[in-house]
Amino acid sequence: MAQWQNPKERKTTAKQPRTRAKSITKDSEPTFPEDQFRLMVEAVVDYAIYMLDPEGRIMNWNPGAQRLKGYSEAEVIGRHYSMFFTEDAIRAGKPQQELEQAKLDGRYEEEGWRVRKIGRQFWANVVLTPIYHQDVLRGYVKVTRDLSERKAAEDALRQSQQWLLTTLQSIGDAVIATDAAGDVKFMNSIAHSLTGWTEDEAKGRPLDKVFVIVNQETRNPVTSPFYKVISTGGVIGLANHTVLMARDGTEHAIADSAAPILDQKGDIAGVVIVFRTA
Repeated sequence: MAQWQNPKERKTTAKQPRTRAKSITKDSEPTFPEDQFRLMVEAVVDYAIYMLDPEGRIMNWNPGAQRLKGYSEAEVIGRHYSMFFTEDAIRAGKPQQELEQAKLDGRYEEEGWRVRKIGRQFWANVVLTPIYHQDVLRGYVKVTRDLSERKAAEDALRQSQQWLLTTLQSIGDAVIATDAAGDVKFMNSIAHSLTGWTEDEAKGRPLDKVFVIVNQETRNPVTSPFYKVISTGGVIGLANHTVLMARDGTEHAIADSAAPILDQKGDIAGVVIVFRTA
């Protein structure tokens, strides 16, 4: 990858007639690829893109880096890039480890916490690529992207899922949830005690192998509530005189209901069955 120079250090050239947009350069037309590459990088504002020397000192700084990290070019040129790491990461030697790993593998990428000028941390995707010229290491290109919003959304979703699982495990009714194919994905402790299946044993098995129901009077098998929900798309209840046949042969007269689990598009992603002894 070609290097670009700090605009403050770039030598001036004789003035040429302007044949391109004024925003390209004040004094001369760019030459390709060096100046074109520099202009491209300077136009990027959503990514921090900058070069390090072989020891990890910052050599240049694009507008995206200033926007993301809060430092002006004058504040960072010549400083070691470890200034963007947390104190714990610095004590652990992580900045140097990243440089060494990039040299070893030809590229280093991770997601982790980084630090802005004001000291506030943000969740970043970082890519570090070594640059060689005639087999000599000339430095590294560092690209950083702010993923804080995505991480916050993922953390919120994870917390919501944990809250839901805790709630389902705590309620007094038995609960079994399936995926769109009808295989068991979740079972609470009450469902375990009534069916005789543990959650680990039931996961991935078809619902009708775990939730076996028959008519109390005729002893005929009762159609799985999963199929009724899939066919109707709505909430359904079991008929009277339904018996759950536990894994060990124990019978439980039950009452239950089943409802679709919908994804963001409104499509059925699974079915949840809630039941209790009648």
